[in-house]
Amino acid sequence: MLRFPIAGLCPANAQASSQIHAPHTVLVLGGGAMRGMAHIGVIRALVDARIQIDAIVGTSIGALVGARWATGASVAELEADARDVTEQAVLKRNLKAYMIGGVAQPSIYDGEHYRDLIQRIIAPATFASLVRPLRVNALSLRNGDERWFGSGVDTTLTLVDAVYASGAIPLIFPPLMLPDGDIVVDGGLKTMVGLLEAIRWGARRIIAIDVSEIITADDIAWQRQGLVGIHGRVVQILAEPQRAFIQAARERVPTLHIRPPVNEWPSFTFSATPELIEEGYLAVRDALAAPSSASFHSAAPVGPAIVKRKA
Repeated sequence: MLRFPIAGLCPANAQASSQIHAPHTVLVLGGGAMRGMAHIGVIRALVDARIQIDAIVGTSIGALVGARWATGASVAELEADARDVTEQAVLKRNLKAYMIGGVAQPSIYDGEHYRDLIQRIIAPATFASLVRPLRVNALSLRNGDERWFGSGVDTTLTLVDAVYASGAIPLIFPPLMLPDGDIVVDGGLKTMVGLLEAIRWGARRIIAIDVSEIITADDIAWQRQGLVGIHGRVVQILAEPQRAFIQAARERVPTLHIRPPVNEWPSFTFSATPELIEEGYLAVRDALAAPSSASFHSAAPVGPAIVKRKA
């Protein structure tokens, strides 16, 4: 039987309260592997523009960046953390996968190694200690359902385990076994950009950041990454139909749906973090200034803040 990393139960005193108000402005950070470093530039632009964020919805790399900011980290701390997200820190070969019979292994890279990196970045934070409420998703391999963890939803996982589950890309990292026996993988396989979850949460306006790959026939950058690149390409192709749902959903709530121009970088590019951060910053700065953002700005909150905030 395959052995997967096993999630630990979240202590009751470390669980986020289920009695929280619907957030007014929700930041949705989508999946996209290392292209998600652009999310840090997004946050820098929002802080500069004094856009108050009441809650965060994150998928995969968006879950990691969102969780770190939700702990109360500054933009400077986010950028310092990003420098530590190196290939060596993220990817450690599962040597058993390279031996005879290795195809029976659950992944080609070691999941505990990646989970240790998440632990170093966001521990000792818990869902209850976050200064901004957070929800992250994962995909159940038991029944194909999407599972959301965090504020106001399922709080049985620790913050570290929930973030790991959201980014447990099949083949790359092993799935996570939950205390209830379910086995989950990267939430981006079901929802790459959690816009609908922000709406379900009660958002009055949304900033949705999509750093997933735009599928074009001329793009061959993924071919340079071999098996990992091929797998990433398949994941992105499967995620493509989600765009129609996002397009329809964003008409229901004033939404800034922003796609930073990061498509030229393959999923596992560890050498372009400064450039990715800058692209995220510029994309949000321009979107906030564009005439099309009028409905978003007109939906700005009036009155006291909903949650305690820290830049």
